[in-house]
Amino acid sequence: SEVEYWTNPGEEDPGLNEKILSGAPYYEFYITPYCKSFLKACFTLDARKRPTTADLLTYPWIEHHRAKEHHL
Repeated sequence: SEVEYWTNPGEEDPGLNEKILSGAPYYEFYITPYCKSFLKACFTLDARKRPTTADLLTYPWIEHHRAKEHHL
């Protein structure tokens, strides 16, 4: 179903907040290990341990997609 951008995702999945806060969200089978690593870093609960935006832009998943866009 189409979700409006202002919709709270927790309304669609009432347990979503708990899943995120548990630090162990479920990933669909097609999510690559590089993508999982990136998402895990993004969702680091402790802000002092969370990578900066600049750090995240150097993750292999991002670098891979940047390279693909460059070759288009």
